[in-house]
Amino acid sequence: MAPTPEHTSQTHLSRSEQGAVSSGDGPPEVVKGDSDSRPPDKYPRFYLRSLLVVFVPFAISAYYLFISFYFLLPKKDIVKFGYSNEIWIYYSWFVVGVFGLGLSQYGLVGVEAGMLQSPSWKVKCAMALMLHSGSTWSGPGGWLKVFKIVVFKRRFVAYKLWFLLATLSLLAFVALPLSGLGMELSDGFIGSLPNAMVIGRTFDNFNMREVDQVSNRARDTWKAGAQAIIPGAGILYTPPWVDREKFTAFKTVPNSFPADEEIPEMFLTTQARTPIGGTAWGMRIACNCSLVRSASEFTGINRNDTTGWAIKANDTTTSYSAKNLHIYAEIARREFPRTVPLPEFISGPIYNDTEPVSFDLKDFSNADIIEFAAWQLRRRSSYDIGDWGYGFNSTISTPVNGLGQPFILAENETVSANMTFSNAISYRDSLGSFQRILSIAEPIGVRCVRVSAVGYAKLDARTSSFTSFEQTASPRVTNETEVRTPRFGDAAGRILMSADYFDLFRAANFPPPVTISNSVHYRTFLLPEILRQAMYRAHGMDAIQLMYDGVYEFSGAAPNSNLTYAEKAKVLEMGTIHPLIPAGFFFAWALGCALLGSLYGFRRRWSEVLDGYSMFKFGVDNAEEVRTDPAYSTSTSFADNDMLLEIPGRIGDSRRNGSFGHIGLVRRGHEIKGGRS
Repeated sequence: MAPTPEHTSQTHLSRSEQGAVSSGDGPPEVVKGDSDSRPPDKYPRFYLRSLLVVFVPFAISAYYLFISFYFLLPKKDIVKFGYSNEIWIYYSWFVVGVFGLGLSQYGLVGVEAGMLQSPSWKVKCAMALMLHSGSTWSGPGGWLKVFKIVVFKRRFVAYKLWFLLATLSLLAFVALPLSGLGMELSDGFIGSLPNAMVIGRTFDNFNMREVDQVSNRARDTWKAGAQAIIPGAGILYTPPWVDREKFTAFKTVPNSFPADEEIPEMFLTTQARTPIGGTAWGMRIACNCSLVRSASEFTGINRNDTTGWAIKANDTTTSYSAKNLHIYAEIARREFPRTVPLPEFISGPIYNDTEPVSFDLKDFSNADIIEFAAWQLRRRSSYDIGDWGYGFNSTISTPVNGLGQPFILAENETVSANMTFSNAISYRDSLGSFQRILSIAEPIGVRCVRVSAVGYAKLDARTSSFTSFEQTASPRVTNETEVRTPRFGDAAGRILMSADYFDLFRAANFPPPVTISNSVHYRTFLLPEILRQAMYRAHGMDAIQLMYDGVYEFSGAAPNSNLTYAEKAKVLEMGTIHPLIPAGFFFAWALGCALLGSLYGFRRRWSEVLDGYSMFKFGVDNAEEVRTDPAYSTSTSFADNDMLLEIPGRIGDSRRNGSFGHIGLVRRGHEIKGGRS
């Protein structure tokens, strides 16, 4: 007997006549005559379905793995760069996934037919076979149907083949939506177009400013507690060895200068609306402000030898009226020694190519330094009404040990000066009638070390990094009498040396004091962490004014032929779950499909698939048996038909001992073997 590829064969053929069966697409043609002695044809093979079930799941899994490793897993900076086709990769994945799952199921139902004729995957009754004919194992509808039969009907008619195929389908069913959670489209950038439109200072116009422009403009924004945000795309370029993940300033764009952590080595240059690449001129800087824990850490404050240091030691408060805090501060600053004498009209250090190329902030001999030490006094409020229920926290988290106190508190709420602090005497006298001192805080201190130089560097827009820095001489001036712009840190020093005590609170965005009537009540001393924030922000504002004049408007942008810019686009990135999780599901599904397809798909079998036509013919064979069942003529489901439990579910030759073969439902021992009838 030889069934056609497109039809389930229950044809009655003489065993001596089986060799004459057509293998075409039409109905089987029987050549009569028992004298035909040709050997019987073997059952056909169905290569297309078998190839699909073996290779399509692996192709889908490999495509997803390619997307994962090429687009999702590579580490992206907060500035997300991608390729021009990523949005189509995203859409294509779901098209490939949906159609690929359909093609794999198309092949799997063919493998199912081959497995059903194997004794190893037998089903015992017609009811179980009917579950396979509808591919109930392929989706939630079929799973629910079997669940209801098992739970409500108490009939365990799904055998190991059904559960195996259902498991494979479940793996794919779970993997596809998970893959959508493993990737997402995000706003990013692609490409590299010439002539970027940029804003910011260049080598040619760095010194074209008014006198003291940088410090004056920086002071105003610093007092307002503004953040030092980079304009445009807002990229602070760092060298490749800086781990940008460790710095909160780089976690969002536009980048801003750190206020609570070290300013790592970075390169400030012109900015466009999108990231730029190429060779650009700019300012390379690094700064670290640390809390001072011991007086020995100071190198300018409270030292006998202060050669090269600028020292300020007095009250930084311009008005005591109605405030409950006072401060006495010492500020010392030292700029890196210059080999070129400075003209008298230059008020600060400039860039003249003597700056250190090494940016190791531990090498203090090459660094500019500013130190700030403060002693604070708390007095009674203008109106002696206590703390109005708000209280006062006098704890200093990190005091400076061994620094001493410039004042001595007496029992009558007055202070006397410590003669070892020469400036403390005049400050004590300035307190006058405002003495009524309640307490003197432990001293606090912050020390900032900074290094900077100007030059050209190569920018990598994709990694937000710079390389190949080449230091230049002093930026160009239009004439010899033009005032050169002081270098990074000078404006920050001026801001801190002229600041009001309470400006330090405001600059760090510290909560405002409580005000009742005309009395102003601060609830804590200036803490060293707050002082450090104020000093970091002063340096950030300094840099913003040096390179961008604090301007964020692009109306004055100009093209730069040495720089390229990126276009905004949608790019792929990792989603809410790791992409290798759905990849595991996909490859487990692909491996299972490939194994079943290889073992059973290429075998000769009685039919291409177990379909409705097959079940119709099986039903015709057993019509008399089923017709006698009362449930047959009612509207009840097949699951309530007990006769289906009695009819065998194995597929084989129901007339093995006759002269004609017949594919039908058989008992054990009559299964098809060897690919013949």
